[in-house]
Amino acid sequence: MIKFIHCSDIRLDEPFQLVGDVPEYIMKSIRNSSFQSLKRVVDDAIEKQVDFIIISGNLFSSKNRNIKADDYVVKQFARLKEENIYVYYIHGIEDNMSVQSFYKFPDNVIVFSDEVQTYELVTKNKSSVFFHGFSYKEHSHYEYKLDQYPVNEVNQTIHIGILNGLHHKLKGEDTHTEFHIEELNRKLYHYWALGGFNRHMTLNELPHMHYPGTLQATNFMEGGDSGYMYVEGDSSQLNATFVPVNMITFHETVLNLKSIERHAIYQDIEAFKQSVRPNGRQLYRLTLQNDGETLIDQQMLSQIKDQIQIGEMAEEQFVWIDDIYTNEKYAPHTLKDEFSDVLHDLSYLTTSKEPVQQSYIQKFISFDEVNTERLIDYGEAHLKMLMKGDRHED
Repeated sequence: MIKFIHCSDIRLDEPFQLVGDVPEYIMKSIRNSSFQSLKRVVDDAIEKQVDFIIISGNLFSSKNRNIKADDYVVKQFARLKEENIYVYYIHGIEDNMSVQSFYKFPDNVIVFSDEVQTYELVTKNKSSVFFHGFSYKEHSHYEYKLDQYPVNEVNQTIHIGILNGLHHKLKGEDTHTEFHIEELNRKLYHYWALGGFNRHMTLNELPHMHYPGTLQATNFMEGGDSGYMYVEGDSSQLNATFVPVNMITFHETVLNLKSIERHAIYQDIEAFKQSVRPNGRQLYRLTLQNDGETLIDQQMLSQIKDQIQIGEMAEEQFVWIDDIYTNEKYAPHTLKDEFSDVLHDLSYLTTSKEPVQQSYIQKFISFDEVNTERLIDYGEAHLKMLMKGDRHED
């Protein structure tokens, strides 16, 4: 019988990706969230008395590697050492081995090299577990190494493969190991501890193949709960459960409007916020669905957003509206919509029946440098100005 936690893509202290400024108290929660999520993992590991923790890459963020993050990790690993809990850790793309580390880990942490290695652990109740994996040496370095993972030939032991890579149907960096489920199946392991994908995903349950995803999301592409996999069982059967530990969640949602009057929009958004507030600290991007013929005034909408954000500044359990978009049934077509098929083709500008005139124009204009979208936006703005002038004359 074994018990363990599998986590990955923690990206400790990675900055959040938000549109605008947020109040200082929310920013403080944001800055602390990834640290608190990692602490919850360690707290749970100690409470459950697991045998080990697996970190399948990207413990640190390539965007913000710092002494504070290193120091915090060392202290959490030291807490695990006091409880005789081991950590098996591979470097991923973001925290590859070329990145400078400021601290030395305690000796309960086993770090895999850039060659495929195997480690054995005999747990407290005498179960034998083998770990197979490798670390990325550099961000740009790629070498396919799955064929170097040994095949399990002993039925009475538990074999775990640790891999920071992407299933072939997922999009990601080219330097990740790309794999098919069949390749992992051929190793006859009991569990594949996958990393390199920021959202929780189960690829297979027999044998287990799981991406736990990040512990704390940092952008709206990582919406919903984030957490780790808790696994227990033996060589005949393992049971895996996803456990959320995120402190803040990201969401994108559509809000159907009853009216487009200023007060009505404000009330609809406030009512929505109160309905989701019991779910914890949250960051939202709202799309307002307007099925009426009258369009929403964008300047008014910007003012409503400011009011909504000001009203949230005193809330400990905040529901912060990062941005507001509109989806309007009767929105007019723009010139960009009408000419989308030629946006990326300027040949009609340089093809002329009068070579002399074409040559003269090209002395002053380089069509290779024309920004087509800006050109059409400018034309649309100019047409609107002319149309306004016509209405005034009438």
